[in-house]
Amino acid sequence: MLAIIAGQGSVVPDDLALLDDAVRCELALWHADEHAAFVWEWAHDMSTALWALWKPDGAVQFESHSWCGVPEGGTEAGDACFLFLEHSREHSWETFDPAAKEAVRQARQMFPHWFW
Repeated sequence: MLAIIAGQGSVVPDDLALLDDAVRCELALWHADEHAAFVWEWAHDMSTALWALWKPDGAVQFESHSWCGVPEGGTEAGDACFLFLEHSREHSWETFDPAAKEAVRQARQMFPHWFW
């Protein structure tokens, strides 16, 4: 929160409701570098965002990074990578959240009529 307050100037209570209680690494599985999670998009500079970076020992560092922005498939028609510039390994469209994938699998089992 201190990193956000320092960059934005202030945070209103409604902003705090948007923050997750837990953080998951957004990079590809089995990457060798620090873990990373998007924290906040700066209001004063939309080309950069605040990221939480941490090592396996749990020490967290907040850094501002430019967006990667590489288009999917190398063309302008694809969705741009929403990770930070110089991230390791795969772009955002090549990664998945194992917990989210498992939740979808369970939902398909429990409520097959919701899916076609």
